[in-house]
Amino acid sequence: MLKLTKYRKYLPPDILLFFFMLITIYIYIIQQQFIYYRVCKLIARNSCNYTFSPNETSDCTDSSQVDKIQSLSSYLYLASNLATSIPSIFTSLILGPLTDIVGRKIAIYTPIIAHILSVVCMICVNYLNLHPYYIIIGSLISGLGGHYSVMILSLSASVVDSVSARYRVVRLAILETSITFASFAGNFSGGLILEIIHFNYFFVLNIILLTFVLIYSILLKETVQRKNIRFSNISIKKSIIKCITIVFKPFRLFCTNKEPLKFTVLVLAFAFSLTAIFGTLDLFTLYALGPPMCWLPHLIGYFFAFNYLGAALGIMLILPILIKFKISDYILIALSSLDIVIVYILIGTFQTQLILLVAVPIIGCLRMLTAPSVKSALSSLITPKDHGSLFALFSIETVLVQLVSSAIFNAVYPTLRIIYPGLSFYIVAAGSIIPIAVCIILYVYDKCCAKERKISIQNSDKGDEEQPLINSN
Repeated sequence: MLKLTKYRKYLPPDILLFFFMLITIYIYIIQQQFIYYRVCKLIARNSCNYTFSPNETSDCTDSSQVDKIQSLSSYLYLASNLATSIPSIFTSLILGPLTDIVGRKIAIYTPIIAHILSVVCMICVNYLNLHPYYIIIGSLISGLGGHYSVMILSLSASVVDSVSARYRVVRLAILETSITFASFAGNFSGGLILEIIHFNYFFVLNIILLTFVLIYSILLKETVQRKNIRFSNISIKKSIIKCITIVFKPFRLFCTNKEPLKFTVLVLAFAFSLTAIFGTLDLFTLYALGPPMCWLPHLIGYFFAFNYLGAALGIMLILPILIKFKISDYILIALSSLDIVIVYILIGTFQTQLILLVAVPIIGCLRMLTAPSVKSALSSLITPKDHGSLFALFSIETVLVQLVSSAIFNAVYPTLRIIYPGLSFYIVAAGSIIPIAVCIILYVYDKCCAKERKISIQNSDKGDEEQPLINSN
């Protein structure tokens, strides 16, 4: 064991984050399709042919039962997201400042253990043939463990602790890249593995991977020196006050930045982009599983995988080219939002595999540029000492938007589906027009302000030149 501790500094956190996010996506895929499978069996009483054979398709042509299956599955997706998102917000707010005192690894262990318990819960539901509602217990456990938000925050803080300021941006970019590739690998292979080995063995596979991640996290080097905590009434009171102060620090950025109105407008506009990126995952699963598409799980996995791959290539290849031309952050946000509008119009209009699996990922290669562009624009409005609070605010906003958008869309999807199956995606596309309008207005406003400042400086210089010299004699 002593020999292993010597090599802890050579264990990168990127590998840990890659496998954890890969497992998180696997669990998400399992949970969504497992809910649909259990609801199908519950309502159709074993007459629903929801199989995982590559040569068969799901029997979703019985219109008398499809509406019930889609409706109950939608509400269970909503309950699952609520059970995961709400507790993870409070867990992030608590464990975030706590890691500065007791170390980062407590926030690394917690979501891993919660994931293990969540998978065990689904195993119990499957083997004991329990009602689908019991799956929500696993989601609640995962949320109480902090889910992926706590893992990303803790590993990001660990990276910042262990590198100099010169290489900090590069290391954080590499860490973010591991999330993108995990999303691609998870969505590409998840549905395919599920068809080959079915639920039972997929559960076992996730337990094995989580065990590996837990062992790796134990061997990972701690980057924070633990402080001695005195258990006296005064120290406990001060610690509680300090934790409360740190917890609410991200929310004070709305008042302490250079331009509060611009900061608030950008944060709100970013919420619409997050809705389009993260709030429609459940919608597309229901959209693809139901008629007229009736996709198999591996096709849904391919769709998400190709979209993540296209987004990753867009960030790595297209973004550097755009930056070379010194394009404003506001223009980048507007281009990304316009790309989102086009993509969701295509998804809502066409149900063919060629359009959804090929055209959408290629056309949508710019839609993930919103997040780095918004972060860049907002970071210029605050001081460097508040950058950590800014990224914490991003994490909280992401979880809240995913929660609210999932709640709204899962609640209204059964009704909108009756009118037109792709209507929900048209609504998302319409909402994505708002960031475009906001960014164009801010871009024009900044240009006008810059022009006025330039004229003011020129007039000031001209006035200084025309001022007569005063003879000291």
